[in-house]
Amino acid sequence: MSARERPNRRRAALPIAVSLILILACPACDDAGKGSSVDPGIGVHSNGVSIRIGELRSDTAGRLGQPSSARNLGSIGVLLSYPDRHLSLLVSGEGDAAPVTAIYLATGFEGRTPGGSGIGSSHADVTAEFQAAAIDPFLGTWRYAAIGIAFDWDGNAAGSITVSSPGI
Repeated sequence: MSARERPNRRRAALPIAVSLILILACPACDDAGKGSSVDPGIGVHSNGVSIRIGELRSDTAGRLGQPSSARNLGSIGVLLSYPDRHLSLLVSGEGDAAPVTAIYLATGFEGRTPGGSGIGSSHADVTAEFQAAAIDPFLGTWRYAAIGIAFDWDGNAAGSITVSSPGI
């Protein structure tokens, strides 16, 4: 192999290397085009933005913007509403350093769990993915505390979903 051939190979490999670096190093690029999803016990992805359980309120505000409302729920925390994304975040307190403790998904959120459950899924669909649930006798909420997800029902269809840390 002559010295003249090496630079040509390097030039040919350069666009591929640059593309790989940009794809792997760009968090926004990683989320692009993936729509919405629900990761039980971890978080959600909504229109190019990922929200994770445990991340700071200031970090989510940097990506989601200011909530349309913030409702203080006392010792439970503060509920931040983002109706344009069909979700609300529960943070543990008033300050920017308060972590996200739960994510509430409402009608209109199109994301699905890895097994396909989401808003509008039937009892049978959710049971097929997650098996038996601990059912709240007063509210009818189906809780899967070990994996960090709960479903509230509107008849036979999931009307809202809560993502939280596993065990809660």
